[in-house]
Amino acid sequence: AGFSLGFASTIFCPRGMYLTTEAVETFVEEHYMVQVRRLRYDTAEKGLCGGVDVNTNAARNSLKAGAELILLLETCCQDEVHHKEEARDRAAE
Repeated sequence: AGFSLGFASTIFCPRGMYLTTEAVETFVEEHYMVQVRRLRYDTAEKGLCGGVDVNTNAARNSLKAGAELILLLETCCQDEVHHKEEARDRAAE
């Protein structure tokens, strides 16, 4: 479906590819940020409010894994934002 949308948008106007990319990347950015916010909330609940004994190795490993996943998602999101901004710039040319 994504290929068809991109292909169809370029048939009528090459600029359409960049507009489609910008729209898709905007959606992806929003999706990543929802996931990051949820993970931050869950991690805070486990570590600060959830009554978890953070002195156990399992609890520390869980919090560390959550922090690493958040960092990975933020990095991926930044990459998508870069694609979105690049598409926006090219569409304006």
